[in-house]
Amino acid sequence: MKKIVALILPQKTGGTHIERKFAEYGVEYVHLNSLEEDPSEMLRDRESRCITGLLNPKHFSCSGFDIPACTIDMEQLRQYTSIGLIRCPYTWLTSWFTHNVGDRIDRWDLDPLKPAQDDGINRVVPAGSWKSFVMKFCTGYVPRRQKNTMVNATEDYPMHHIFTPDGEVACDYLIYNEGLNHGINQILHRQGLDVRVDLGERTLKGSYTNDQFWFDEEMEEAVNQCFGDFMELFGYSYKPEKLPSPIISGKGLRLKNFKRIR
Repeated sequence: MKKIVALILPQKTGGTHIERKFAEYGVEYVHLNSLEEDPSEMLRDRESRCITGLLNPKHFSCSGFDIPACTIDMEQLRQYTSIGLIRCPYTWLTSWFTHNVGDRIDRWDLDPLKPAQDDGINRVVPAGSWKSFVMKFCTGYVPRRQKNTMVNATEDYPMHHIFTPDGEVACDYLIYNEGLNHGINQILHRQGLDVRVDLGERTLKGSYTNDQFWFDEEMEEAVNQCFGDFMELFGYSYKPEKLPSPIISGKGLRLKNFKRIR
């Protein structure tokens, strides 16, 4: 593993946490240039490269779904050991929805926000805006767009960043968000560092928990149809009992069907 690593961080997968821990423990990392950036731009800090806070180098993509200003230079990618993050689409949807509920309700024309209700069998039936968001997201509904193309592509396919246009994993290694601290510790070990992250440390911040957002059968079917290939490739399900090693090689991994969904 090269001493300097390149991070490819889809939104809401724990990217802020891995950045913070790498900085704390002395792992050198970069966010790669886009096709429109001069190579010297990579030497600048991420904040100074951001445009209006939305064209963010930490979320640049390999997929070709984005405009060139947000698309990673693949020749540059090969010069580093690249690490990407993945997350179960079920919990990704809850995190993306709650990250900015007001914005989601407005642009996705969602039903009014209502509390979930107990269906009598110890499950919570989604109600109002949460269910309408999941159904619209997974069935190709086109929301009113933000002006920034980077965010639009995220709404089109949450973790498209880590794939090449033909659906092949672009990263040398992938870390499961569900085992993020374990994965970080394996990187620290491979870098020859003796420090380790406390496995009990929270990797995601927020006032909501995934247990507050249940999926009824109709929602599960929609998620599985939308992200079935992704979940099959990485061993995900609604409530996975056991995932593979927290960090896996990306070599040879490919989605069967990688395309825009809206």
